[in-house]
Amino acid sequence: MIHFIIVAAYLVSLVLVHWVIAPVQAQAMRDPTIIASVMFLPHGVRVLSAMLVGWRSVPALLVAHALGMIFIWEPGSTLHLEEMILLSVVGATSAHIVWSAFQHSGLGLTASTGMDTKWRLVILVGAAASFLNSIGTVAVIGLFHPGLVAQTSLTQISYFALGDTIGVFALLLLLILLRRLWRMSSTGVL
Repeated sequence: MIHFIIVAAYLVSLVLVHWVIAPVQAQAMRDPTIIASVMFLPHGVRVLSAMLVGWRSVPALLVAHALGMIFIWEPGSTLHLEEMILLSVVGATSAHIVWSAFQHSGLGLTASTGMDTKWRLVILVGAAASFLNSIGTVAVIGLFHPGLVAQTSLTQISYFALGDTIGVFALLLLLILLRRLWRMSSTGVL
């Protein structure tokens, strides 16, 4: 069941990025060399699922990433199978790798961690995972489309990292808002 929830959340967030955020971004930023989203919500799904269910999130994220690329993000494109697999692996594992590193270094969440620290840790893990994901994504794109990132690889990494981090923050805010609304409705305040 948790795998279905992760896949569904990833695909819904990808639909929001593709059909809401990307058109607004295209109108606001008329730079065709920027291939990253300024608010990539699926990265928030990656980070939260890695933090909540650990390595069990990786298979679901692999499936979600591949389905998202085939049916939502790049339908009808001529992606190489190897490119799709590598991009899926990078996307599905980046948050888990960073979260595991945080846990092994003693920076993970514990029962005594205060709420103030928890949301900051989510943002920190999201930012670190976004840099790992950005470097991996640009490297894979560079393998298959050298002209696309050759001159702007540092710029692309920056845009990917910024968009991923903003996506984590936005998704976290959305979840906090939904939780508060749910609490208010369950106590009869709303």
